Amino acid sequence: MYCYKQVKNFTHRIMKKSIKYLAITCTALMIATGCDVTSISEEEGKKTKIVFISDMNETFDLYIANADGSDVERVTNNKEKELHPALSPDGTKIAFSKNSQIWTVNIDGRDAREITQHGGALQPSWSPDGSQLVYNKRGQIWVTDIDGTNQKPITSQGNYEDINPSWSPDGTLVAFTRTLQNKASIYVSHLYTGETKKITSNDMFSGFAAWSPTGEELIYVSGTSQDSLNLYTINARGENRAQFTELEPGQITTASFPCWSTDEHIYFTKANGGFNDAIKSKATSHNASRSNRSNGLVSDINTGGNTTDVTCQPFLIALK
Repeated sequence: MYCYKQVKNFTHRIMKKSIKYLAITCTALMIATGCDVTSISEEEGKKTKIVFISDMNETFDLYIANADGSDVERVTNNKEKELHPALSPDGTKIAFSKNSQIWTVNIDGRDAREITQHGGALQPSWSPDGSQLVYNKRGQIWVTDIDGTNQKPITSQGNYEDINPSWSPDGTLVAFTRTLQNKASIYVSHLYTGETKKITSNDMFSGFAAWSPTGEELIYVSGTSQDSLNLYTINARGENRAQFTELEPGQITTASFPCWSTDEHIYFTKANGGFNDAIKSKATSHNASRSNRSNGLVSDINTGGNTTDVTCQPFLIALK
C-alpha cells in the first residue's frame, strides 16, 4: 500500500498548501478518419477544452474552459475535494475521484453518479467507446462498466503497486505505473490476451504515462531521481525512447501528469517557485526527435493559479 498512500498523502499536501489547486484534463475537438490525425486549424484549435479542479471559489470543484484558460465554467459545487478529472471520449461527461470513489458527471454539472462503492478508487481513464473506466484501486488496476457493474481487476496483486492507468486509443492496451522497492516503471497490459510487458528500465523512475492520439507512443515522466525528472516518449514496445523536455532540476515532478492532445500539443505542469504552471508544448511529429518536438515552442496556459495533475484522453473525436 506504500504507493497508494504516497499518492494520497502527496495530493493532500498540495491541497493544504495551495491557494488554488487545479487538475487538468484535455481533449481536442477535431474530426479524424480511422487512425490518421488530420491537421487542425487555428479556429478549430480554439475548441480544445480543458477540465480542471480549482479552489477559486473556496472549494475544490470541477471547471471546464478553453485550452488557453478562457471561458471558464463551473461544473460542480461540492464541499468534498475532487481529483483526477478525465473527459469522456464524446465530451459529454467527466470522470473523477471524490472521497476515494470514482464518480461521473455531465459537463453541465447534472447527473452526478458514484460508480464505485469499495473505496480506495483513484485516477479514472475512459475506454475509447466511453462504455468503461479503468482506475487504480489501492495499488491494483481495475475496470468497470460506466454504470458501475462488472467491476474486476485487470492486474494481479503482488509485492508491487499499480497506479495511474491510461487506456490506449484502439482499446486493446492499458499502460500503467508499477512501483517496486522504491522504483517505478511503465508497463503495458493487453486486455484480451492478458500479456503484460515492462517497457521502461529499472535504472530510472518512470511513471504517469499518457498515449499519443494514434496510440503509437506514450509520453511519461522519468528521471534518475525525484529532482531530475523530465518528459520522455517511447513506443508501446519499449523502443525509440526520446527525451521531450530539458528543464531545470525540480521543474518536472510526479504531479506533472503529461497529456498528449489531438490538437498536437503536449500538456503538462512545470514547478515554479512552489507553484505549478500549466504548460503546453507543440508536438510537431509523432516520430520526431526531442529537439524537433520541443524546439522552444512552449507556452503557459493562463489558469491563474497553482496547477497539477495534468491528464488527457487522446481519442480522435469530434465534440458537438
